[in-house]
Amino acid sequence: MRKLFNVAILLLAVCLISGLSACGAGTRTGTAYTPRQLAEVVIAAQEVAPPLYPLLPGEEYYDNYVSEIYMFEPSDEPGDGIIFYAGGFEACEIAVFLFDGSDGAAGAEDVLSAYKERRAAVFTGYAPQQAALTDRGLVVRQGDHVALLICEDAESAASVFRSCFGNNPPALPDAADLIHIAQATSEQATEAQSASTQSAAAQATSTQTTAAPAETTTAAATAATTAAIAAATTTEATTTTATTAETTTTTAATSAATTTAETTTTTTEVTTTTSAATTTTATTAQPTMTTATSETTTASTTAAQTQELTTTTTEASTEGTQPADGKAHLMDLNHPDYDLAEDVYDHSAVLAAWRGGGRDSLTYKNRTVMDICFSVINSEIKSGMSEYDKELAIHDWIIARAEYDKETLSNAPDASPNPDNENPFGLLVGGVAICRGYTSTFQLFMDMLGIECITVDGTARETEPHAWNMVRLDGEWYCVDVTWNDPLGVGTGNTNINIYMFHRFFNATSQFLRENDHQWDEAGVPEATADKYAWKPIEQ
Repeated sequence: MRKLFNVAILLLAVCLISGLSACGAGTRTGTAYTPRQLAEVVIAAQEVAPPLYPLLPGEEYYDNYVSEIYMFEPSDEPGDGIIFYAGGFEACEIAVFLFDGSDGAAGAEDVLSAYKERRAAVFTGYAPQQAALTDRGLVVRQGDHVALLICEDAESAASVFRSCFGNNPPALPDAADLIHIAQATSEQATEAQSASTQSAAAQATSTQTTAAPAETTTAAATAATTAAIAAATTTEATTTTATTAETTTTTAATSAATTTAETTTTTTEVTTTTSAATTTTATTAQPTMTTATSETTTASTTAAQTQELTTTTTEASTEGTQPADGKAHLMDLNHPDYDLAEDVYDHSAVLAAWRGGGRDSLTYKNRTVMDICFSVINSEIKSGMSEYDKELAIHDWIIARAEYDKETLSNAPDASPNPDNENPFGLLVGGVAICRGYTSTFQLFMDMLGIECITVDGTARETEPHAWNMVRLDGEWYCVDVTWNDPLGVGTGNTNINIYMFHRFFNATSQFLRENDHQWDEAGVPEATADKYAWKPIEQ
């Protein structure tokens, strides 16, 4: 009897151990599936995802991704794994790794969680939908396996991943279930990137409806701005902007903006005489501040520069294409006068030429920048405009003209950022820029118009380098983040939403920036507290 009792106790202990291993903290940590199979099971369960490209161990870019992008130390790298990344500026990314022990897996949780935070910071402000997608992403550990799950339904992906370690794992998907996996090896991915498509989900954002200050804008002016932005962002035709080298006499009212028909963009030679009354407003240079050099020109000089003048057109300077979204793209790098290595943007040289130093001494790139700026100012700045009106007109023109260089957000091996995306040439000619390109272009226009302006260097979410401007109107400082006012992925169907998104960071306070992921060394940087010229939409 005692023997039977002992046997029963033993059987009960075995059952308890087996039960613990099938649920909760005792869930079986092993799986018959490889990392690739685990990732495919997760991907197959996602209803919405962009095309995903696989990277496998042994491939050069896989090794680079693990060490340079995820930032694993050599001693902590996984023994096996797979990475599925999206092309373009999509944040979607699913990776599964197998480590030799639980210590390695535990450390990998920290490494991938830190990467997820850095990745979210990269998208913050520039692509809000992708930043939110990354924030919702999860890092999940199961025994010696760790998964990075940045996808539309991360919670579901985590549940599916964990189920692969249970007693009844989901069946492996067949080819018909893997519609989100691009049919290309990582070596072929460079040819397949153009097939990547972005997730179509317009971000709904509430909009303010208070009236604008009467002294700064009118309903008619705002309506015109709205129409201009809508027209520039919804153009459906693909246009080729040509250039001309013929010397002819024309009126310098030509706009640099491209149109839906084949056009000729003329550039104008500017010769102005700067009044002796021109003054320079100097400010103390700080580590976080670039070019605190808002140089104020007399009213007569500015008027002479911006009125419609009859000038002699010279060698044209831009050559590119405009796609269906109304944005200009890469310039012609084969232009005979364009030398990527030698011809660099020089803010001081362009400004000096604008103020009367002549354009003949400028390089091709700087001459092109000045000519386009002259054309834009001549077409967008009207007699009688206040400084606020001029600032708003230039701000809106930049947004209508350019878009963030999404190639800089891509982890794809063939990503090709515009080489001039940090200066006005990339924005004015190529139609793309990163934050430095937006701020330097805005700074140049403000300097040309005699509006006091500085550039502030800081960070977004404390990790990602970022820059924005500040302007001084009626003696008060205001913050202007042109880059974050032109976010990727904002739909064009709802005008109210778009107009709000285009001006959220226009003439904002410093405190508003602090509350919205901006950080900077505040020593020597003026504090913006006024709201008189903060942008407010007109009631519809």
